[in-house]
Amino acid sequence: MEDVHFHEVGAVDSIADIVCAAAALDFLAPAWVLASPLPVGTGLVRGAIGHGPLPSPPPATLEILCRRGAPTFDAACGHELVTPTGACLVAAAAAGFCAWPSMTPERAGYGAGSRDLADRPNVCRLVLGSPLPDLRKTTHNHHHEHHEHHEHHEHLEHHEHHEHGHEHHHD
Repeated sequence: MEDVHFHEVGAVDSIADIVCAAAALDFLAPAWVLASPLPVGTGLVRGAIGHGPLPSPPPATLEILCRRGAPTFDAACGHELVTPTGACLVAAAAAGFCAWPSMTPERAGYGAGSRDLADRPNVCRLVLGSPLPDLRKTTHNHHHEHHEHHEHHEHLEHHEHHEHGHEHHHD
């Protein structure tokens, strides 16, 4: 093999996504990160030059999701919704997956993709919150002094992951 091409990794917006996500995780320092199941589109996407049409989710994204064991669901959409960069970020950061964790939400942030989808928002939502106390411990130790629990965790909820900075181009 003489030529290796990194269509996505070298893209400025992918690098920005990775650096910003790493900086946010470093700054927030959550005890753990949970992610919701990821929405996947169906149909074909036009790959980078020389790749031709590819199934959605594209092979690189699907391989990352398979290796991580990330749960997905059919989003009934004919577009790529989770990019290889997005799949890598979730695979690296998420300690687990659930629809919504038991927590007290404290703050939320949104990242919007460049594609306008007619029937849904094209956003990734991050929710910072504190886990709820374990009710069994609270009931068992009701006579003991209550201590504040300040551990934070993040919940990444992928309504539709952003569309820019990936190896597949759409019109």
